[in-house]
Amino acid sequence: MNDFYIIILTGVVSIITSIITALITLSITHKNEVKKLVLEKRAELYFKFYDEAEHLLHDRFKTYDSSYIQVLLDFKPKMKLLSSTKTEEAFKAFYEFVIKNYEEYRSFYIKNDPQNNPGFFETEFNEYGEEYEICHVTDMDILCFESRVENFKRENIPSTEIFKQHIAALYTEMRKDLGSNMKR
Repeated sequence: MNDFYIIILTGVVSIITSIITALITLSITHKNEVKKLVLEKRAELYFKFYDEAEHLLHDRFKTYDSSYIQVLLDFKPKMKLLSSTKTEEAFKAFYEFVIKNYEEYRSFYIKNDPQNNPGFFETEFNEYGEEYEICHVTDMDILCFESRVENFKRENIPSTEIFKQHIAALYTEMRKDLGSNMKR
C-alpha cells in the first residue's frame, strides 16, 4: 500500500509540475508576443512619422500649413500610445515647437486680415428693413495683407538647424526604442 501512495504522489507532483511549467511558458510566450507586436507597430509608426518630420527639412514653410499641423495631430495619440517615455518627450518637444510657430503665424494672420477688421464693414438696411453688410476691403488691401503675411513667414521661419536638432533628438530616441542603436 505504501508503494501505491508513492506512485500517486509522484504522479500528482509530475502533473502539478507540468501544469506550472506550462503556465510559466505560456506567460513568457505571451509577453514576448506582445513585445514583438508592439515593436512591429512602433517600427511602422516611427518610419511613417520620420518621413513626415523630414518634410520640414526640405520645406520649412510647412510649419505654417494647417494640413501639416493636422498630420502632427494625427500622430500625437499614436506616439503617446506606442512610444517610450523618452521618445514621447522628444516628440512633445518637436510638436510644441512646430505648434508654437504655427500659432504665432495664425495669430498674426487673424489680427491683420482686413476681412476680420470690423472697420471695413458697414451695416445697412434694404427697403424691407432687412440688415446686410457691405465689405469695403479692396483688392489692394488684400494684396498688401498677403505681402505682409509672406514677409512674416520669411522673417519668422525657424532655421533648418533648429528643425534638425528636434528631428535628430526624435531619431535617436526612436532608434533606441527599436534597438537599432547598437554598435556594429
